[in-house]
Amino acid sequence: MSETVAVPPPDSRLPEPAPERLARLTGQRVGVVFVVRYVVALIGIWLALITPASVTLALRVGQIDPAGKAGSLALVASVGAAAALVANPIFGALSDRSTSRFGQRRPFILGGVLIGCVAVLGIGIAPSIGLVAVGWAVAQVSFNAAVAAAIAILPERVPDALRGRVSGFMGMTGQVGVVGGVYLIQLVGTGGAGMFVWPAVLGLVLVLPFVLTLRESPRTRAEVGPLRAE
Repeated sequence: MSETVAVPPPDSRLPEPAPERLARLTGQRVGVVFVVRYVVALIGIWLALITPASVTLALRVGQIDPAGKAGSLALVASVGAAAALVANPIFGALSDRSTSRFGQRRPFILGGVLIGCVAVLGIGIAPSIGLVAVGWAVAQVSFNAAVAAAIAILPERVPDALRGRVSGFMGMTGQVGVVGGVYLIQLVGTGGAGMFVWPAVLGLVLVLPFVLTLRESPRTRAEVGPLRAE
């Protein structure tokens, strides 16, 4: 004779997981379409950022300062790396504590990509190494703000059952961005500002479907807490 074991009901006192909570508040469930848009958006951000870093920035520096190309490129790259190092944690924290009515992540993703694209386009017409360095620093800050906000979406929107698989796809986005950027430069050529324009435009086009369809629930100041320097 089998014995019936009573299963205790779920403990309602346990905190609701973030993906379930946000799905309930926004009415947006995470499925295949959401994941595809999310991964494609990350590819777009990396495409707009990595293409200059790996290809066109060196070409532009060589056009402006052919004699001192190596030293000038090292200077520009160092300025950009320093800007990225500072920007990622700062904008990640700001995004975590955002109470914007437009959403917590969306303004940082869209704003970062837009400003980054403008900065990259400025590099394409900059007449001096100093202006190229400034443009690259602004681009690094902006795109890293977008990256920080976009990556934060994984733990707060993607359920545990899908998180490992989505993380795997996310790990491929940088490589896809590199390959796509190199192939795109081969198509459009390296003459003029076009080598900066087209990767930026394509990156923005890939980001927009996700940003425009992402539903977010604005948070209150009490929910996010104060921003502290630690």
